[in-house]
Amino acid sequence: MSKSILIIQQAADKIPGNILETAARHNVKLRIIKLWHKNAAIPSSLNKYDALVVLDDAHSPLTTSTRPFRNKLDGGITKSLAEDRPYLGIGCGFHLLAASQGAVIGDNGPH
Repeated sequence: MSKSILIIQQAADKIPGNILETAARHNVKLRIIKLWHKNAAIPSSLNKYDALVVLDDAHSPLTTSTRPFRNKLDGGITKSLAEDRPYLGIGCGFHLLAASQGAVIGDNGPH
């Protein structure tokens, strides 16, 4: 049975790049949600995904809190971790992971 990964792409210029190639080589199914699209939605259930990847954002993690999808994204990260689902956060995706676990996010990242 092949694995399935949900990728959250926060900005058009922050692409999954090598993840796409590696997934194709290993027969891993990917679903990419492009959050800047008008009808983008994070699934309420992550049960059909074996891992969650949250890519970088063009904006500082300090400003993403004003974006309408931030609460849903934070909830998805927390739920993924609670269900012991592997998580990879790249750039801002890592900062959001840290924030979901109680870290204070500053201009230079979590501390």
